Amino acid sequence: MNPDSPTDTINGFVSTSGSRLPHEAILDEVHWHQAISSWRDLLGSDAVIEDAASLEKAGETAIPRAHCPGAILRPKTVDQISSCLKIAHQFELPLYPISRGKNWGYGTASPATAGQVQMDLSQMDRILEINEELGYAVIEPGVSQGQLAQALKQRGSGLMLDVTGAGPDASIVGNTLERGFGHTPLGDHFQHSCGMQVVLPTGEVIETGFGGFENAQAKHVFPWGLGPWIDGLFSQSNLGVVTRMTVWLMRRPERIEAFAVRLQDEERLPGLIDVLRDLRMRGVLHSSIHVANDLRVISALRGCPGQNTENRRPLSTEQRQELCRETATGCWNVLGAIYGDPRQVAWARKEIRRHLGKFDRPVFFDERKIRRWETIGRWLGGLKVAQKHLAKLASARSALDLVSGIPTAEHLRGAFWRNTQPASEIKDPASAGLIWISPVIPMVGEHSKKLRAIVEPTLSQFGFDPLVTLTSINQRAMCAVISINYDRGSEEEAKRAESCYKSLWEKLMNAGYPPYRSGIQSMESLASQHRNQPLLQSIKRAIDPENILAPGRYISR
Repeated sequence: MNPDSPTDTINGFVSTSGSRLPHEAILDEVHWHQAISSWRDLLGSDAVIEDAASLEKAGETAIPRAHCPGAILRPKTVDQISSCLKIAHQFELPLYPISRGKNWGYGTASPATAGQVQMDLSQMDRILEINEELGYAVIEPGVSQGQLAQALKQRGSGLMLDVTGAGPDASIVGNTLERGFGHTPLGDHFQHSCGMQVVLPTGEVIETGFGGFENAQAKHVFPWGLGPWIDGLFSQSNLGVVTRMTVWLMRRPERIEAFAVRLQDEERLPGLIDVLRDLRMRGVLHSSIHVANDLRVISALRGCPGQNTENRRPLSTEQRQELCRETATGCWNVLGAIYGDPRQVAWARKEIRRHLGKFDRPVFFDERKIRRWETIGRWLGGLKVAQKHLAKLASARSALDLVSGIPTAEHLRGAFWRNTQPASEIKDPASAGLIWISPVIPMVGEHSKKLRAIVEPTLSQFGFDPLVTLTSINQRAMCAVISINYDRGSEEEAKRAESCYKSLWEKLMNAGYPPYRSGIQSMESLASQHRNQPLLQSIKRAIDPENILAPGRYISR
């Protein structure tokens, strides 16, 4: 090879033609160019992306180690996706479909391994149906939660969706397929979905549930169908590409009232968890309940002290206590909501006061109270006391929005907790330093204690602050979202963050607390640890013996 020839390299594979190629173990150059040519004929040149800047942008992620795709495909129809898969199958190229790529602390839009061809489904963004009577929407993978919320508002709908804190641009289908969760009684997203349209690796198109039967009237309202229930095969898997889904919506109740409780003694957390479980199992609370530690709450309000200081150590107990005083935050903080008519809300409020009042006085707030607080803020004007009032008001407003089905980007501020350059405004979290790990524990206070005994010392050992939220995804289990925030500008800190993640992953797995979802960096480890791997491999072979969908997550948030 002439060293003066123009070349492009990506993870060791060199092309003298100037085209970026995936890793050499995946394919040969002839197959690559034949596939690219076929995809261009199918989609058009504008929908097949190979320029270095676009590939680098597509590989940008908040986790320390990113992978660039070998190319990007942007199909717009199911037929195009089917043909794309057939071409990939013919040339044995791995595809990595994404919905909108807002999978922040789990890998964003970056493929699981270098060189996989990213299939970007964000242009498939049609809301195909909103059914007011039965409370559902039929959507494509590119539909964001902000888009659907706006569509419901514009038509004066009596329905609301359940949203996550991932921001208005996050995909609904992507989060549902990751088995993500939100805040309302429909907080378990996959549990409240059905009627998928799926393109298999062979290019065949199937429909799940009753969708497989001609003219089935209940395909959007009854998930199981007739015969084996296969929807679960396409969540957190690489067995197909979901191109349409029915998501259930909630009729907006007469009253939505959020409540908050601050816990000042962290030793009382196990008791608090047990009481919340009882309230959920007795039907007092019907929605997801979030229990966030002090730094998780504070990170959404302000930057970390010493944010511009290099080699920063974790905050001391004294520093955290001072921050709690400044922001009126507890060491643990409960956020939930009650829904119903005035009588139902009043009864639930009474029960919450009776059972949670022994920890702290619950604070209840709704839209009317928020507006009164806003009026007080205007009266306070430029007074110094107004700053603290406005900070509380902003926090309450964003919390009420989430439990009311209104997506907000406010909670994404926490992604920048460790950045040396403070964010003056919310930026794309893909540019932050952030790793999420999300173990599941039984909703028993003793398990929260055991979890903390693993998480907090491990983060401290590697020099990171603990930002933790425990969410009661149902009456019996809690998902813990743990953030490892690091400085993207420090190579040394990024390496420590990666080591911290690996250590924490191993400890949690050994303790019997696997995560409910995995980041792209754990795909191989997860595959080797899963006892059902032989069965899953058999299912994959039954669908297609030469599955060309990339290993790991196949559609991200």
